[in-house]
Amino acid sequence: MADAVSTTFEILASSKNTNAVETLIAALDVADDTIRLAGVDALLKRQSQRGQIEIIKRLDSFPADVYERLRQESASFSKAIQHCIHSGKAELKANALELIRIVQAFDQVPTLVSILPSEPLESQPQLAETIRELVRDLYDRLHPESAEKPAASNERPLRNPQSTQQNILSSLAEGCGQVQELSAKDAIVEGVLALGHIGHFAVKKALWQGDTATRNLAADMLLTSTHPGIMDLVCESFSLNYPHPQAIEALSTRCDPTFVNRLLGWLPAKLTKMQQKNLHQIDSVRWLDTDQPYLSQVPETLHANMVRLIEELGLPESQKLSLCEWIVQNGGTNGRLAASELLAAVDTNSAQGIVSAGLVSEDANVQAWATTQLRQQGTPEAFSMLVERLDSPLEEVREAARAELGGFDVNRVISLYESLDPDKCQKAGQLLKKIDPQCVQKLSEEVRSPLRRKRMRAARVAQAMGLHHEIVDSLIEMSIDEDSHVRRTAVEILATITDDNAVKSLESALEDESPRVREAAARGLEIHREIVMNRSSMVEDETDSVNNVFTDETSLPSS
Repeated sequence: MADAVSTTFEILASSKNTNAVETLIAALDVADDTIRLAGVDALLKRQSQRGQIEIIKRLDSFPADVYERLRQESASFSKAIQHCIHSGKAELKANALELIRIVQAFDQVPTLVSILPSEPLESQPQLAETIRELVRDLYDRLHPESAEKPAASNERPLRNPQSTQQNILSSLAEGCGQVQELSAKDAIVEGVLALGHIGHFAVKKALWQGDTATRNLAADMLLTSTHPGIMDLVCESFSLNYPHPQAIEALSTRCDPTFVNRLLGWLPAKLTKMQQKNLHQIDSVRWLDTDQPYLSQVPETLHANMVRLIEELGLPESQKLSLCEWIVQNGGTNGRLAASELLAAVDTNSAQGIVSAGLVSEDANVQAWATTQLRQQGTPEAFSMLVERLDSPLEEVREAARAELGGFDVNRVISLYESLDPDKCQKAGQLLKKIDPQCVQKLSEEVRSPLRRKRMRAARVAQAMGLHHEIVDSLIEMSIDEDSHVRRTAVEILATITDDNAVKSLESALEDESPRVREAAARGLEIHREIVMNRSSMVEDETDSVNNVFTDETSLPSS
């Protein structure tokens, strides 16, 4: 049965008999949705204007499935839509406007703008709202990164988007001077500002050259609109030699997060001289007030840009300092880093004071930031303070101190070894372990270097720093090296390590082919015996001391 229905409608869709259209129109009123949808498909294939008008007439009675089919054939609906708009029938016109919105018929905007002035006042808002929706849809198509929702996967690609944009802007510019009804004029002006760039003739006409009502509406939108295109226009205005006064007013007074975030997101990585000049003339920005809640609404990802904007504005130095203090205490990592650079440029003494306060903050991230600023801000005794913070109970602070002292590594100590006295070498070893938890592993790698000189030097440095006890395995490998000088060095160092494996290595070295290695091994074993004897004596002395304590206690009179 289904095949029979499909076959029937295929024949009606291709039939040259004019009565086929009437039959298909009749199918639109059948209760069965399958028949009705088949009638719609067949009429769309025939591209009959009368059939299209009848579809528009019944638009609100169709299921949502029909809308997708209408989108696919929207280009062929142009004449039918215009007929419905000019029909004088309110319901048919309303359906035509709804269809325009559904299929995003951007080519209908010039028609809607042209008929607006002649429409009755009561019906102008409906046309104006359709224009407004189409403008916003077109903006989203042109700027998908700013769209509130992602484009549908089945959305038709827009042909000649720039040409479409220019045609609409031209018609909107013309309409600015012809439309008088306020809500309709508002939609027209919004469309111009949203779709045009700051140098476009339509934008110039709306902002500077239009009638008083047009200019007032445009100026007010710069101060209030949250449309991304209009907010961008405010930002673009600072590239002009003479920015629009309301653009300056907007930057100075607007506090809504949508605008503030858009402004900070727009801020170029490198401003032009004109942008710098214009921004520097602004000495007051309402949302940049540490006593107000606006700063806390700025996402951390934009804090670095906020610092850059603060630097470019002509704010009083005291306010810039106060804002930097706020960012240090409340900002994200990148914002704090940017604020510290600005602090140094504004007031070195105050910057050091902020860093000092940050070092004792209850916030671990603020303490970590302050730690990174000790040397950058020229804090006295910065190195000593960084060393102290290696023992901080806060991991973030320890990591920051390690990063700042990162230049003090194994290679650095090896290069300084000969210029350091024994006490300093020991302290360097302790410090190195705090700075770089991997230093022992790196030292082992140096001891295994393919270069004889580097192997021997690294082993001596490890001993001088008191870290040779932690690289016993590497030293044992050295003790069987092909080079006798390397073996002797290893044996001499192993002699100072009270480790069973070290003793076994020394015993093996007694059979070494080199007399000097054998002598060093023998001396090493003798040293080990002395160490063991001294330890035994110390243990006996400690035992006697403990026994004496108990003897003394038991001799006390009982209570």
